[in-house]
Amino acid sequence: MRSRPSLPWLLCACLALAGALPTAAAPQVDGRRVSVGAEDARLFLEGRFPVTRDALGGLVEVTASRPQLEIPPGSRMRLSLDLALATMGGAPVPMGRADLSSALRYDAARQAFFLDQPRVEAFHPATGGEGLDAKTQALLNA
Repeated sequence: MRSRPSLPWLLCACLALAGALPTAAAPQVDGRRVSVGAEDARLFLEGRFPVTRDALGGLVEVTASRPQLEIPPGSRMRLSLDLALATMGGAPVPMGRADLSSALRYDAARQAFFLDQPRVEAFHPATGGEGLDAKTQALLNA
């Protein structure tokens, strides 16, 4: 029987995975203001998922899939991802859905947006159990 990694470890991997996802969805530049349409960003993200990253020297793979992007007024966007974990070459096991928020940083040289100061807002386990408690969430976002 395989043991499951702890929830905090999984969410740390999610933050690392999300921070490495550049988006290049046709930005419009107006002076110091850069904008991108929500539909453009959504279509771009859907075409780039699922994303799988190795961790712990290949012993663990984290896969993020089914992105849902929301760009509300203000300085932070919201991104929700399904997470699955595979250990030592095994089949991916659904772990749950992570809700992140982040500011966006535009890199003009690379013509891409990057997550800036991402935060885990919530985690909804696939097993239907409890999500993050306040202390764990604060630790992950520290």
